[in-house]
Amino acid sequence: MYTLLVVDDNPNDRIGVTGLVDWTEMRIEVAGTAVNGEDGYRKAIELRPDFVLTDISMPMMNGIEMTEKIKRELPDTRFVFMSCFDDLAYLQRAIDLEVNAYVLKPIELDELVRVFEKLRGVKERDNHKRLAEEKLHKLVEESLPLLQEQFIRELLFRERIPLEELDERLRYLKLEAGRGSYAVLFVQIDNYEVRYKEMPLQQRHLLMVALQTFVRSSIADTFSGYVAADHYDTLLALVPCRVTSGRTTLNEATEWANRCIEYANERLELQITIGISELSSDWTAVSAAYRQAESAARSKFYSRGNRVIFYSEVGRQGTQPEIGPGEIAKEVRSLLATQQPTEIDAFMERRYGERADYSEKEAKTLAYAIVHAIQTSLLEAGKSLGDVCGDELKVWKELSLFETMADVRELIRELLSSACRGLIHDEAIGKNARIVDDIKAIIDRGYAQIESVHQIVGHLQISASHANVIFKKETGQTIFDYLTYRRVEAAKQMLKDPYMKIYEAAERVGYRTEAHFRSVFKAHTGMTPSKFQESAVG
Repeated sequence: MYTLLVVDDNPNDRIGVTGLVDWTEMRIEVAGTAVNGEDGYRKAIELRPDFVLTDISMPMMNGIEMTEKIKRELPDTRFVFMSCFDDLAYLQRAIDLEVNAYVLKPIELDELVRVFEKLRGVKERDNHKRLAEEKLHKLVEESLPLLQEQFIRELLFRERIPLEELDERLRYLKLEAGRGSYAVLFVQIDNYEVRYKEMPLQQRHLLMVALQTFVRSSIADTFSGYVAADHYDTLLALVPCRVTSGRTTLNEATEWANRCIEYANERLELQITIGISELSSDWTAVSAAYRQAESAARSKFYSRGNRVIFYSEVGRQGTQPEIGPGEIAKEVRSLLATQQPTEIDAFMERRYGERADYSEKEAKTLAYAIVHAIQTSLLEAGKSLGDVCGDELKVWKELSLFETMADVRELIRELLSSACRGLIHDEAIGKNARIVDDIKAIIDRGYAQIESVHQIVGHLQISASHANVIFKKETGQTIFDYLTYRRVEAAKQMLKDPYMKIYEAAERVGYRTEAHFRSVFKAHTGMTPSKFQESAVG
């Protein structure tokens, strides 16, 4: 039902208009009447009618003045003027005020009904339009976070955005950005393809949602920044800086990034690397900062992941002299012939030691050459790569997906060790030697999880004491001695990484306490883990 206010100083006209027209049939309710312009203005503000039917010539305030005042406060109200005079000046003022109709007194009721039926139709169309616009605005408001994320992604990936377009879209999307300096953060789950690809899709999705929720809420709370999902394993954050130099914000960004890594490690059992760009004030070219942050995160290949890396700290990687496949094949063939762990250690140090200065592409190309040489040597001996590693395709796939040099080194070392064991011909191996080989293989694969000799020999159909006697006779050392040797050698390789913590190395090779690890390490190397790491990094 629509509402109507009738304003006229003539009581007969007021009574006639309100009483002689069937307003209810037109779905209009007479909400009130007024005796002059001032009274009409007050009641209009109070009643907020859809329509006002008003005389023009009235005492105290005429209909034109009243209409001007009401329209300033109630712009959606529709007006119909009525007057005894067919005055051109009145008509012109009605046009100027965008009055909807003008009727002459004495009023023809049929004409008045036609006017208001037409006005009601206009009002209904206006209401439908208004409701549609309100619905559209509501949808826009509800989808604003998605629209903001889409625009942030466009900022990050689009080469350059004109300043005028940037300002307009920032205002429309209610983004408090575009002024001052900013940094871009690149958050990536480490080794996603290798560690989590076999996980059920729902579980992977929940992990990413949990990480994204934490990153989004903490970025918003700490920096009033913005987060966008880039890929199934990557999040991007745009962080506006609140100070001119940006130093305070970058310090906060570092603290936030470390908290984020701690949360991912402890709550989600994820390892993540966070790259942080240099500061920039060019909001039209955010993509340049994005590339810096991505480059910083991906530089983990040369050290390790699960840490914060600033673009300003990333050094340019050198280039090793090209190594021919023939040279690699010769070295690998010699290694597999001698089958000595010390020779493997020397080879790994020579090709993948601290002095190796490869690009990522060069490091993987060398790894492919080594694996190919291993495969060729095995084929010559009547074996396949799958015979010694279980899944040949998985080896090649993991090699292509590894994200750090440490991962590549570990895979190559394990393949060389497995190939050495696999090339020992069964007919040339006595029963005792075969037992020793099996024990070594078990230790080499799982030294970090082994807690007792019983665990090692459990499926070999032999007692722990008898296994120890055989092992001692064949190798000159006990099973436990060999387990300790493998753990210490693995720890030595880990400690060549300057970022590796002593307690982390201890846990990774199978020691429950750092103190025990330190004692064993010093007994076997003559120096503490800390001293060894200092000398190795050197």
